[in-house]
Amino acid sequence: MLEEYYEALTTAEAHAQLHDKLAGTVAAALKKARGKVRAFEQQLKDSGRSQELQRLADLITANLYRIPAGSATTVVEDWETGQPLTLELDPTKPPVATAEALYRKARKLRRAVDAVQPLLDEARAEVAYLEDVEVGLAGLKRWTGDAADAVALREVQDELVAGKYMKPPPDAALAQKTAARALKAAARAASKGGGGSKKGTRGAAATATAAVAVDGGQNVTSARRYISPGGFTVLVGRNNKQNDVLSTQVSQWK
Repeated sequence: MLEEYYEALTTAEAHAQLHDKLAGTVAAALKKARGKVRAFEQQLKDSGRSQELQRLADLITANLYRIPAGSATTVVEDWETGQPLTLELDPTKPPVATAEALYRKARKLRRAVDAVQPLLDEARAEVAYLEDVEVGLAGLKRWTGDAADAVALREVQDELVAGKYMKPPPDAALAQKTAARALKAAARAASKGGGGSKKGTRGAAATATAAVAVDGGQNVTSARRYISPGGFTVLVGRNNKQNDVLSTQVSQWK
């Protein structure tokens, strides 16, 4: 009993440490991704000035014949309002040079819109993805003693490593080999027959858990199962990867 208690305590501590590490990684990545979204949104906002710069350049060009050389300002009629509008000029350059500079800046801002919009879309998608992972981690915070939760937490770690949000753990290869060996051992035990004994039950559980660990989450044996009021079985993944499998593959099984 005492050994079982300390073993459970150690497992709970390891679960909590890994969870906190993953949660911290996701929080830092979210902060960075949200910062990129704000920066790209500001760039797009600044890019919106291209039409105004184009309009000012057009006004100067249309009034070149009446702007004296060396003028620092000139008053023209605003085509949109019909009111007088004062335009600033570079007195060291001909008025046409000011207009050309405004045209160049307007073109540059328009190009920025084309370049920034895809980056903004990508950053927003990253934020949405990380928020999903964050929600999934919240559901795995408390150690329940269910081995499937530990597997799901490892899957989140693998997902973050694959996304280059964190470095792979030193024991990654060892864990993969251990899970594969556990799967083979459980399969051999099951083939010999376990009946209804506790040993047979543990072997079946090990098979399910190891299968999920080995195939990277494609096996959804560890997904949570609920019964709806209508009597239907509802599967809920323990992390983002399992939910993707449930929605794209399992939902197609009839």
